[in-house]
Amino acid sequence: MDNWYLINPANEVNWAFINHNQTNFPNIVVGTEEHVRIPLAWFTNDNLAFINRNISSFPTQKTSGINDEKPIPILNMHAVANNQVFTCLHRELPDNFAEWLEATNNMINFQALRDIKGSSANQMWFTQHFTFFMNQVDKVRLYDAWKDKDLELRVERREKQARFDRPHYEQIYGIAKESYKADQRAREEMKSELDTLKALVAILSSQKSSSSSSHGRNGGSNRGSHSNNQSFLSSGSGFAANPVCILCGKKGHAVQDHDKSHPKAWPDGTAFWAQQKPDSKSVTTSDGKEICFNYNIHGKASRCSRDSSKCTRLHICSFCGKADHHALSWSCHSQFKPSN
Repeated sequence: MDNWYLINPANEVNWAFINHNQTNFPNIVVGTEEHVRIPLAWFTNDNLAFINRNISSFPTQKTSGINDEKPIPILNMHAVANNQVFTCLHRELPDNFAEWLEATNNMINFQALRDIKGSSANQMWFTQHFTFFMNQVDKVRLYDAWKDKDLELRVERREKQARFDRPHYEQIYGIAKESYKADQRAREEMKSELDTLKALVAILSSQKSSSSSSHGRNGGSNRGSHSNNQSFLSSGSGFAANPVCILCGKKGHAVQDHDKSHPKAWPDGTAFWAQQKPDSKSVTTSDGKEICFNYNIHGKASRCSRDSSKCTRLHICSFCGKADHHALSWSCHSQFKPSN
């Protein structure tokens, strides 16, 4: 008869506590933290379960003996980071606030194990640190805004033994919030401008199509009107039919579509004055200030030039940085102006 193994009722635990206070932390993980900082994402319940199940297969290394200390085995964090078997541990921070809350509870318990006997200083610092973020009323909605600050403060603690300082935390949290809101406003403004430009493209394309159709029906009787319409299209930015990039000056793509396949410098090898912000496709100065692409296409005739209170971006030439002209006026870099 097969042997059956039953759990002793005396060893059962309540479900609510399985993944919290009774979480096991392998000794080698505790030892590793003494030498290498372990990411917070490792402390979610799922990741801790993965670690406990597979700890014997983790790559290890020995510490170098310092001050006559005996070398001890620790996890080889570099090898873990480069092994697809441990993909779930390749994140630095949890993806969302719920996972963050779960991980912080486990990390507080973990850090308590590192306190010297008779002291709870380490556990106390992590409790105060995480509790600050937990007590913010907008913590869930703004998780993406402040999660990097959580990491920065923990690194600061590790490298500089920084004490918990509430005013310092409040200042950092406030800056993170304002920066996040500013980025949101910038994205909304850019979307609004892009929507306006797309609407203009549709109108001009429709007018061009209508003019061409009328020209065909009337045997060229509308030649003057058609010519004027073409002149209007080509004298502007060329955005509708054949756009010109305000970063590289090349015809055939708008700056929003400028990518690795397009020029990285002017034809003479000179570097572009402006830079492209990869995440939003906006054009910025070298110190990160956004440049208005609407102004650089239309100049003083642009909507935002007529009402500057609605534009938060710089009205300067994206080719050279001067404020007395816009890029597609070709007041500078005229030698690189594309032919019509």
